[in-house]
Amino acid sequence: MVSSSAVGGSPPILKGEGVTKMFGGLTAVSSVDFEVREGEIMGLIGPNGSGKTTLINSIAGFYAPDHGVITFQGKKLNGLKPSQIAKLGIGRTFQFVRPFEELPVLDNVAVGVLYGQGVGNIAKAREEAREMVAFVGLKDKALVHARDLIMSDRKRLEIARALSVKPRLVLLDEVFAGLNEGEVREGIDLVFRINKELRIRSS
Repeated sequence: MVSSSAVGGSPPILKGEGVTKMFGGLTAVSSVDFEVREGEIMGLIGPNGSGKTTLINSIAGFYAPDHGVITFQGKKLNGLKPSQIAKLGIGRTFQFVRPFEELPVLDNVAVGVLYGQGVGNIAKAREEAREMVAFVGLKDKALVHARDLIMSDRKRLEIARALSVKPRLVLLDEVFAGLNEGEVREGIDLVFRINKELRIRSS
C-alpha cells in the first residue's frame, strides 16, 4: 500500500477489523486487523498460501469478507462492487497481470481513465494515459501491444493501469514477482516515486 504526506497521529485512511474470509471449510484469512495511514508504505509479508492476495481481494471488493469490517476514509467497503471501490479511490494490481493483450499500452491505460474516472472523451483519456505511461517508464512503448511486452514492462503497465483511476490508495499484489534483482530495485524506486510525486498511499 502506498501513502502520502504523513501526519503524526492521523486517523487511518484504510482500516480492517477482524477480517475473515473462508472458502468452504478452509479459512484463508482469519480475524485480521490492519490500519494504513497517510504517508505510509506498508508491506504485507507471508509465505505462499498465507492469504495475502485473498486479503487484497477482500479490500478491493472481489471477495466479500465472511466476518469483520473494512473501511476506507470512514466508508464501509463490505458489500460494494470492485468498480464502486475503485471510484472511491482504491486502485490495485493483480498478482497475474491482466492487460488487454490486443490493445497498445496507451489504450490499456486509457480504458482505466475512461471508466475508472468517468472521463467521456477518448482524446482526453489518452492524454492522461500518456502521462501515466511516461511516469512508469513506458513512454517509448506507448504504441506497443501489451502481448508483445516483456514481463518487467507488463508489470509497469499493470501499475500504470492501477494509477489510471487516480486513486488515493494503491494495492500492489506481488507486483515484483518474477523479476530479476535489477528490475526489483527499479520497481521499488517506482513505488517510492508514486508515494513522493503522486502522493498516493501504497500497500
